[in-house]
Amino acid sequence: MHQSISTFVISVAPNNFVTTTVSRLSFPLASSSTSSSDEAVTTSPTIPDPIIKSKSAIIIDEGSGKIIFAKNKDEKLSIASLTKLMTAMIFLENKNVSWEQMVSFQKENLQEPSWIKVQPGDQILVTDLFNAVLAASANDAASLLSRLIQEPEKFVDLMNQKSKSLGLKNTFFVEPTGLNPQNISTAADLAVLIREAVQKPEIKQALNVQKMKIKIIRPDKTYYFRFLNNTNKLLGLPGEIYNAKTGFVEESGYCLAGVDSVNNNRFNIVVLGASTSEARFEEAKILSDWAGKKQALQCAAQRSLP
Repeated sequence: MHQSISTFVISVAPNNFVTTTVSRLSFPLASSSTSSSDEAVTTSPTIPDPIIKSKSAIIIDEGSGKIIFAKNKDEKLSIASLTKLMTAMIFLENKNVSWEQMVSFQKENLQEPSWIKVQPGDQILVTDLFNAVLAASANDAASLLSRLIQEPEKFVDLMNQKSKSLGLKNTFFVEPTGLNPQNISTAADLAVLIREAVQKPEIKQALNVQKMKIKIIRPDKTYYFRFLNNTNKLLGLPGEIYNAKTGFVEESGYCLAGVDSVNNNRFNIVVLGASTSEARFEEAKILSDWAGKKQALQCAAQRSLP
């Protein structure tokens, strides 16, 4: 079985968007060996596998396509706001508005919990709306974003069509915010989704916005500001996991899908069904640090060969 992997050349354009040149290579996926519910595709005799308590997890070496570690990688689980990665992709591929356009919230967009907390008729810049969806995981913003395409009634159908085109066989969406627990996927599918999503420079940039000051214009032309923070608590910290989207509803537990770079190696990391918000971040870092150490040991061993 082969997996298509993307490599990136990144530059910053004058408009502050990150531009990405993509080349695609095909690498064989390592076969898995399963013990109970845990799966370790490659094991090292010199470093024990990490202990992961979340329901499901995976870490993939983006350069080789190898699954470094996996636990219940094909178990279908509710994915909460990781849904918004697909929402953003469908918007970008079908949008009928400009980035500098002002758009209005309608009553049906104001779904709880409503992170921007606007009122019907309030207006927001499309750029701010998009960033709020991915960085702050705003549900009211995601609901409105899904209406900003030529045929908004087909938005969910487009999400599921995109899933099929990416080969996400265990992924299914019923709405664009992630509030419905019937939005399901697997750790293996989401590792592909996060890899594909961050190929789009607009998504990559939005996922790494730490703080936002958003201007909201009322129908009477007065305005107010909302201040939002990125839900990725590892962003900006030493050894950060960047390009990451978080999610939570009661049925899904705490989730994360992101990208990390250790020793010049890029890893796609997914954690699903953690018991607390802190646990998902802790286990994501455990996986990242473990994979980095494992590959460093393997490289050292190869250099020592005659």
